[in-house]
Amino acid sequence: MARAAASGRSRGGRAKATSSVASVLLQESAGLFLLALSLLAAIALATHDPADPVFTAGPVQNAAGALGAALSAVLRRSLGLGSFLLAGAVAIVGARLMAGRGLPQLASRFWVGAALLGVAASTLPPILGHLLPDSFGAADGGFVGERLARGQSWLLGAWGALLLNAVLLSIGTLVATGLSVGRALAVVGVFVGWLLAGLTLSCWGMSFCQTA
Repeated sequence: MARAAASGRSRGGRAKATSSVASVLLQESAGLFLLALSLLAAIALATHDPADPVFTAGPVQNAAGALGAALSAVLRRSLGLGSFLLAGAVAIVGARLMAGRGLPQLASRFWVGAALLGVAASTLPPILGHLLPDSFGAADGGFVGERLARGQSWLLGAWGALLLNAVLLSIGTLVATGLSVGRALAVVGVFVGWLLAGLTLSCWGMSFCQTA
């Protein structure tokens, strides 16, 4: 009886170990796949050419080939510049899986921050293109960004929509990075201080040279 019980426990332990190894391998494989997919998407988005044929045979200029041309066309037409953030989020999830940390919880700051940043990144370009056409020209907001910009501009006006998305961008950055508002303001203060100091020294140097 004792030997049978010990043998059963041994087989159970080996089964659990095998299951654990298989689970780890599956998780790491999924993470590697997501990392490769995010890299492919980044290359495709960076070399996107609107003239490339999509879902049809023909030569393409996209560095990721015909698949990259189709992927970048779908992402840019739907999310615009927000598609770069989506590729980054996929890369982070893949890295977490490969590191054995699992998926971020549904209510975690990662998903909240990514959503806020994605909305702002897709919506800001059309708004800026409308307010400052000479500087930004035809902005790339995609289907989602164009619809959100149109609705926000109708509700708040163009400048109100710009302010709203600037706030969303700031909150999304704070949430995603885990920085507190105090730390963020401190970093901004240090940056502004160095910038003003650099401008002051530059102006002083130019005045000195002119005097000499």
